[in-house]
Amino acid sequence: MYNILITDDEQIVIDSLFYIMTNFFSDKVNLFSALSGAESLEIISRENIDIIFMDINMPGLNGLETVKCIKKLKPDSIVIISSAFDKFLYAQEAMNIGVFKYLTKPVNKNIIIQTVKDAIEQIDKKRDEQTNDNELQKKLDSISPIVESDFIYSCIFSNEKKIDLKSYLEYFNIFEKYWCFASIEVPHIDSSNEYSIYLNIRKLLNQQTRCLVGSFILNRLSFFIPLSEVMLSSGNTHVILQQLHSTLCFNISSSIRCGFSSIESNPDKLLDSYKDSLFALNKTPFSGGFLFADSTENTFSNITESSAYIKIISNQLKTGNSTSVQDYTNEFFAFFENNNLSINKAKGFLFELLIDAKNITTEIDNEFSDKDFDNIFQLLSEENSYSNLRVFISKKLIEYSLVIKASKEKKQNPIIQKITDYINNNLSDNLTLDNLAQITNVSSFYLSKLFKEEKNTTLINYISDKRLEKACELLDKTDLSIKEITS
Repeated sequence: MYNILITDDEQIVIDSLFYIMTNFFSDKVNLFSALSGAESLEIISRENIDIIFMDINMPGLNGLETVKCIKKLKPDSIVIISSAFDKFLYAQEAMNIGVFKYLTKPVNKNIIIQTVKDAIEQIDKKRDEQTNDNELQKKLDSISPIVESDFIYSCIFSNEKKIDLKSYLEYFNIFEKYWCFASIEVPHIDSSNEYSIYLNIRKLLNQQTRCLVGSFILNRLSFFIPLSEVMLSSGNTHVILQQLHSTLCFNISSSIRCGFSSIESNPDKLLDSYKDSLFALNKTPFSGGFLFADSTENTFSNITESSAYIKIISNQLKTGNSTSVQDYTNEFFAFFENNNLSINKAKGFLFELLIDAKNITTEIDNEFSDKDFDNIFQLLSEENSYSNLRVFISKKLIEYSLVIKASKEKKQNPIIQKITDYINNNLSDNLTLDNLAQITNVSSFYLSKLFKEEKNTTLINYISDKRLEKACELLDKTDLSIKEITS
């Protein structure tokens, strides 16, 4: 349907146009009338008028003045001037203020009908465009969460590929150059309420500022917060970010924990910012609260020790030493159990450990790809047994360490390869640094330094470890005595 308003100070003109509209567009139009410009504005303010017939010479506001007001109220309204004034200046001014058609009275009935048809055609075109725009927006709205999650996921694993931050931000019409990360932990999350809470969080955050929100991983969720220069210059950035946390606490749960990273502008710092937000999150009280990564307050022993274990295991992983990785992983789980840490809190730390482990493995072996990694977090979230988690995590970390070990051996310096082969085949010989240096035609100082860099241990310790391994093997598989083995 199309709403048509006829404005003229002569009732006979209104009646004539009503007659034409009723006869030719009866099933398509709703008709309204006004005897003055002021009356027409009152109708337009309360009705959704599509087409307006307007006389020029009327008491009070004339037609052109009324049209100017109409265009401010309803810019898309189609206005048709119907006037006895045929002066060019009137027509020119009418066109300048956006009039659709300027008709000179008396107007032929067929011209009126065709003009209305043209107006309806234009309205239909705009409505179709609006419908298409709405459909497109709906599609974009449905896709946006997926793209946002992909962005956050890419940030977490940014050492696998360089993130085109600019393209992501342009896609979302975000043009701020500064940003920070936030990570939150929401209590009482399970499969029955996870999605509804996610949608609610996303809605609440974007009511405050445009954020890119990731998906839940276990009971944690991270989001990217663009920061305007105006916000930064105001000095209230921390206050504004604190309000985000307060909004979530008020609407979701008062026990939400939140960590904010430092403010950044360098795209290469995305992973570091994400880690900063997690670090800050881990330092907040388990009962709830927020903390900024650049704050030094509220450090808790459980968090510090857990972070230390993650660092130790990650360092051992870099060497490809699966035995040490296994030992420290067992210690990590013992720490959880001895400190009565809830399994959900432990999962948060294990999640960090797995991310670090995968990133380290990918960094060392560029060809490595863990195809099952996307399923890890689902498995982690569903498992509620410490013993099963220990087996699962250990297996995954050993898998990574073996990949790293193989990659390192593949890339091993030929000098070190020659030395290790010689040592392994001549463990009973008198193996000294000077003798081994002569074999490879390098100085003993250079060999010692190179070996330490490649193997992350000294040459003497390596020889001792290999001899001990061999001795244990002989004790296990032969009847030789310790004296015979060591002689």
